[in-house]
Amino acid sequence: MIESEPDSNATKFVLIWGDYVANAWEEEFDLLSQATARMAQLLHVLEREPEGESVWFRTHGEAFNTAWATFIADTTEIY
Repeated sequence: MIESEPDSNATKFVLIWGDYVANAWEEEFDLLSQATARMAQLLHVLEREPEGESVWFRTHGEAFNTAWATFIADTTEIY
């Protein structure tokens, strides 16, 4: 689930997911595109598990945002 901060004028987006056992995780992002990219990475991980592969996040927090910014800079042109 991605949600904006309730009752706030701030533009923060929170990605929340869990394992349906006892764990839940939250990450906060400044941009919806960052939160959506992280969600896509999470989906990629989940798509690999049925094949018996163990896939984990290599970057977290600001390191993920930096990697996302590099990807955008390398693959997008803004005129």
